[in-house]
Amino acid sequence: MTIGKDKLDRAIALMKKGPANAEYFFEQLKSPGWIEPLAKEKLFTKPQAAVRRGDTIQFPSWVPGQYLARMATVPEAQGQVLEILKNLPKSDNPRVYEVVADAAAAMPPNLARRLIPQLVLGVQLPFQFLLPEKIASLVSRLADADLCGEALGLAKALFAIMPSPDSSREGEDETPVRWIPREPKGRFDDWLYSTTLEQCVKSLVRSCRLEALCLLCELLEAAIAEGRMEREEGPEDHSYIWRPTIEHSERPRENVRDSLASAVRDAGNQVIAFSPELLPRVVEHLQARSTRVFHRIALYLLNVHGELSLPLVQKSLESPEDWEDDGLEPEYEHLLARFFTRLPADIQQRFLDWIDKGPDIESYVAFREQMDGHEPPNVDIARHRDVWIRDHLGVIAGDLTPAQRDRFDGLVAAHGAPRESGRRVRVSVVSRGERSPLTEEETLSLEWPSLIAKMRDWSPPSADFDGLSKEGLAGSIRQRVAANPREAIQHLRQVEDVDPQYVAAILEALRDSLKKREAMEWQPLLAFLARMVDEAQAAPDKIDLWRWVSKCAASLIGGSFDLGPASLPVEARQEVWPILQRLAENPDPTPEHEGRYGGDNMDPATLSLNTVRGETFHGVIRYALWWRRHLESLADSSARLMAGFRELPEVRALLERHLDSTQDPSLAVRAVYGQWFPWIVLLDPSWAADHTRDIFPSDAESSALFWAAWGAYVVFCQPFTNLLPILRDEYAQAIGAVQEGLTRKAGMVERPSEHLAEHIVAYYWRGELTLAKDDLVAAFFKAARPKLRGHGLEWTGRVLMQLHQPLSPEAQNRLTALWEWRAKQAPIATEELQAFGWWFASGQLDQGWCFDVLETLLFDAVLPEPDHMVVERLAAIAENYPVLAVKCLARMVDLGSNDWSIHGWLGSARTILVAGLKSTDADANQRSEGAIHKLGALGFRDFRDVLKKVGES
Repeated sequence: MTIGKDKLDRAIALMKKGPANAEYFFEQLKSPGWIEPLAKEKLFTKPQAAVRRGDTIQFPSWVPGQYLARMATVPEAQGQVLEILKNLPKSDNPRVYEVVADAAAAMPPNLARRLIPQLVLGVQLPFQFLLPEKIASLVSRLADADLCGEALGLAKALFAIMPSPDSSREGEDETPVRWIPREPKGRFDDWLYSTTLEQCVKSLVRSCRLEALCLLCELLEAAIAEGRMEREEGPEDHSYIWRPTIEHSERPRENVRDSLASAVRDAGNQVIAFSPELLPRVVEHLQARSTRVFHRIALYLLNVHGELSLPLVQKSLESPEDWEDDGLEPEYEHLLARFFTRLPADIQQRFLDWIDKGPDIESYVAFREQMDGHEPPNVDIARHRDVWIRDHLGVIAGDLTPAQRDRFDGLVAAHGAPRESGRRVRVSVVSRGERSPLTEEETLSLEWPSLIAKMRDWSPPSADFDGLSKEGLAGSIRQRVAANPREAIQHLRQVEDVDPQYVAAILEALRDSLKKREAMEWQPLLAFLARMVDEAQAAPDKIDLWRWVSKCAASLIGGSFDLGPASLPVEARQEVWPILQRLAENPDPTPEHEGRYGGDNMDPATLSLNTVRGETFHGVIRYALWWRRHLESLADSSARLMAGFRELPEVRALLERHLDSTQDPSLAVRAVYGQWFPWIVLLDPSWAADHTRDIFPSDAESSALFWAAWGAYVVFCQPFTNLLPILRDEYAQAIGAVQEGLTRKAGMVERPSEHLAEHIVAYYWRGELTLAKDDLVAAFFKAARPKLRGHGLEWTGRVLMQLHQPLSPEAQNRLTALWEWRAKQAPIATEELQAFGWWFASGQLDQGWCFDVLETLLFDAVLPEPDHMVVERLAAIAENYPVLAVKCLARMVDLGSNDWSIHGWLGSARTILVAGLKSTDADANQRSEGAIHKLGALGFRDFRDVLKKVGES
């Protein structure tokens, strides 16, 4: 096609009238004949640059380039497009390079590779949108075309590790900040880095084998180097912290270094799966790397594929001394446990002799002497040796001789079960700044009197950030208590004059043991709690640490009331209440504390769990419910339950005292009342009704208190039937201020107003509210904004989707009446109408009525959400309703053609169209054929085979 000069001049004149005209012109171009004349006019030589206005930056689309990308799909035009794009000047707009990537995607790989230099420039820009994903797709295409060098080069640029800030920089006080941990970063965010890396690995390894593995290892080495706090060298990479096990990542897609470790692991697996003979080379390549994570990956791969090369496994396990290298766990132990019996007899005996020799006692004694100032007692030394031997024998316990098994069983009987193989809990280095003076073996072998003496007498030898610390010792204490909580409780009487940090560690570990429903010896534990709470209240210094002790005590007590057989016994009521009462008067949170940490930082309900008094009030309600469960078991339970708080005068007095805002202005505490309101009603309905206005005050001055209590109530509580009569005025108050409520949250992310919508609809669904003008439903829909109204109707549909039984006719009538009532309102928001998608998809309502509503919405240009579930439902019923199903689908295609919606329901659409073509109804046949042609015009040409297959059948 030749473009005449007159036609070209008219086009250029039109474009000069304004950018909108130029964009329209290029968007309408469908012929490659315009490329040459437009190129001669230099319309492709100045791509749209980034637009900077003040502190903002925008990246407009390059519409002429989009035309070129479309023309790249035309074989005879690809050469022209290639020459223009590969000669583009450097741009600061990533959208320009997205066009280059689109064009490359349309070209054969042998041509696309010539655009790699441009794509490398693009991926180096500081702002990225779709370019990384587009380049990742091209990397896979190049690799699949056996263009390994090009694919690896582009991947190297795409996944490059960015340099960290200079570790020698100084902080505001001019002190070096080398201790700040580095977090290696790629060119774009960590999640996208992980997903695109995962996308490329298979193609790269399938085509490039060891070269791909080498590239990934280089990237991981670079990430490790950037992750070090100083530019130190050597094998230590601290991977036992950031990657505890090679097999599984504990933080999937959260950081670049972890993602690369997974990529190297997967690449090694894939290379060996493709070419088993390469196992030795893969292992050799990994073991030649300088840091431990590569050696761990090699051990992991041997564990998976070791049957292919037992000599290689034997070589990796020939030295028992490697077992002492903590940096190789747990992969070393997993490999040893699996292949121990396959090792030659002399190597097996070498391991057994090494275990029998035991740990390095001289080092242990020297260490204890340095830490304690004196040699450890012989009993500690013996216990340390026994625990060490027990744990090492435990790794190969299934392969021991009878005599060795007897020895192992004896050690277990004396010192408890061994640690899980490959799961060593390291407390010697918890994290940077938390190094313990005790190793794990020492922690578990010390007698309690010695451990308590260390809590009382030990001080860190230096203030080094990376040195031994109280935090590290607290970690050891938590581990020791967790290992045997009963033993710990027996020694609590001796715990005195110790740092509050260690007291908190003990209580934290006991609280965690309680969560496992482990039975406790309560009398000494309650005595210890009472003593520590009193000490915390009177402490003149270390106030923050003692406050944490009180918080741990409140949490432990609050968790002790609902543990079945492991619960606090009712006989302890007289001992536990004074502790709760003392904690309930703790000054935390102060108004200053709530002002600093509450508000936009933390909602009152969440703050209640992070303060002493808030946590205590949760425990007070649990205490009352604990006593009520006890009353339910008594012969005179009915009369005593009816007495309500007369059975619990101490609880009533405490609740009433703290409802006085002059005594306790805390929003966190008020949130506890709201969160537990249904259970307060259960405990004493009359008291709850009498104090409803105290809990949810209506005066303007108390608005913050109302929202603290109301937000917690409506978010955490179900709309129980017995609550509506008590709280009708409060619901009306919340509806009246619903816009204010939209700005507030509870439970960190939940919006009370959304839960208010759910409560109102639920009460209506059950028949407890009506659609009358003076009732709460009408008031809510009048006050709420469109998005909130839509949420209420969407929630209704979501609940319908979750029902496992058919909806009753009464409920169906109420819900259809609700929809029809809303549909008559003027105006009704699109957000409300779109919510019908959930109703339709549920299949719970009359099908004829549902089709009537759906057709009305679709032909009013409303696409119900979620559209893919609507199409799935249409597919499920298409055989019975072929005309209606195809008719609705065709209209949904019209409405979804401007975005990506159609891509989400192509499979279901195929089912509907096949049903329409197979139908005996000619109208269904004609509509299906028309819908297929409509989809084809939008680029979905795979449906043409439906016509052919149905015609052949």
